Amino acid sequence: MRLQLVLGLLLFSFLSVNSVAARSQVAEPQYSGAIEALMARKSMHDGPNCFNAAVVAKGLKRRIVQTHRGELWYLLNTVCRANEGELKPGDVLVSKRRDYSWHASVYMGNGQIFQKDSTGGYFGKNFSPYEFLNIQESRFDGSICERPECLVRVFTCPSFSEATARSSMCDSTLDAFGISDLEAALEEVVRQPTAQYVLESKDLDKLNRVISLLPNLRGGRSCDLYAYSVAVSISYQLSSLHEEMNLPTQWEEGLKSLNRVLFRLDSRMKGDGSNPLANQVVKESD
Repeated sequence: MRLQLVLGLLLFSFLSVNSVAARSQVAEPQYSGAIEALMARKSMHDGPNCFNAAVVAKGLKRRIVQTHRGELWYLLNTVCRANEGELKPGDVLVSKRRDYSWHASVYMGNGQIFQKDSTGGYFGKNFSPYEFLNIQESRFDGSICERPECLVRVFTCPSFSEATARSSMCDSTLDAFGISDLEAALEEVVRQPTAQYVLESKDLDKLNRVISLLPNLRGGRSCDLYAYSVAVSISYQLSSLHEEMNLPTQWEEGLKSLNRVLFRLDSRMKGDGSNPLANQVVKESD
């Protein structure tokens, strides 16, 4: 018996979580090389989260860093498409409850998902692994998501290579604003196995360069909107690292400056409010 969609065809409507299992295909789990690589990793520091695990697994992003909601929605709505039909292996599941808690995973087939919880681990003490779970054991089913306010949206993405090619179209913008270099530095931090690694002064220079260039972003440009969303993700990762490592004063001041610039950019990136994607990306970047 087919279950009906809880919400209609609105751009940012969601599907009832109870329909996820009913819509799923019975298929053997499908493993990509990216997922195998992630399964072999152990993130010892805060940063990589469930959103990042999903987008890296699908070829939407290369860097293993923190991915915030606005960046997630940009990628899913520009590279992938909403799926309101049968759930297929490889689909991305995104849940959102009214208490604003979120989760994302990749459906692997045969009722199994690939996921990572959002905690990176404080020097390995609270390590949350990349893992495979049955839907019934995850946030998408069971006691956590029985309430009607727990909703799920499903996205179907292109092949890994096509997703990588399409999501790379904004790389030149990220490079021009210094965002690529700063993300690389943050990825280097989270891949370190011990607490001894710290951000270097040259990395602070990268942050200051981003802060100085971000005011040049313009509304109405898709890649500028994406650059804005990635800068927001960087802000959240730096906040997480500050809680974990107690970053030096210069970094703390840099983070405050970054947040001030991003706050001033909010209205510019939305423009006149006629672009639904820009509106949603800015909203979810708060």
